[in-house]
Amino acid sequence: MVELIHDAMPRMSTTDRRIAHILLADLPRGALGTASELAARAEVSAASVVRFCRRIGFAGFTDLGERVRTEVSRTANSPVARARTLRPDTALDRELEHRAELVRTVMSSVPANEIDRVLTLLSDTARTVMTAGGTLSQLAARYLQLQLRHVRPRVLHLADPDQSDVGTVLDLRRRDIVVLFDFRRYEPRSMRLAERARERGASVILVTDAWLSPVARIADIVLPLDVEASFLDSLTPAFALVESLVPALAARLGEKSLHQMDRIESLRQRAD
Repeated sequence: MVELIHDAMPRMSTTDRRIAHILLADLPRGALGTASELAARAEVSAASVVRFCRRIGFAGFTDLGERVRTEVSRTANSPVARARTLRPDTALDRELEHRAELVRTVMSSVPANEIDRVLTLLSDTARTVMTAGGTLSQLAARYLQLQLRHVRPRVLHLADPDQSDVGTVLDLRRRDIVVLFDFRRYEPRSMRLAERARERGASVILVTDAWLSPVARIADIVLPLDVEASFLDSLTPAFALVESLVPALAARLGEKSLHQMDRIESLRQRAD
């Protein structure tokens, strides 16, 4: 379902995109109610919801709901449930191969047009970029900040946006960018930060899993990744995305990125 909707996004109108974000942010519940309920949440008409369903290949909203019901079991597959299925003879190479497959899925799970939109935002060096994440996903957020600052200025990491970094959040300006990493179990502080960013006119880029963080409801760009592994969800796709985005951004920035790297190298040499 998620891949189907993302494949259709480049052709969607503003109304369809709003419906898609609301629907995806609340799967499976959003597809198991009524068309009128989804329409009210997306602030569109019920007829618009039905037309949206038909444009992505379903007979109507009921047909879409039936498709979602067949996928519900995946969302209930908690880390504890997965841990109980582990076998003592699980080989290390099997786990490594699975992570390699997760990296390969990044290209298919993230819409190409959304990646282009991310690069367009990040290439505007007049914007300040702030990265943040959850308990574990902040590792990927911090890694993105460390990588980005090599190719562009004004990149900050928010380790604690509710407390120690709240002053930095207050400094967000219109047109700045917040890149949020939020995977299940989704953390309330991610939504709080996204809401504060939107209040200040900043753009929100969300990196999440296939089931979508609630932040997807208000994010400007959503990058969904397949992170499901045999034990805890994997951050491997998030790190792969970071390490692929930054060289692509450097290529787009051209001389600007080279100038930034020269400045960093010059300061390091002075410190030696």
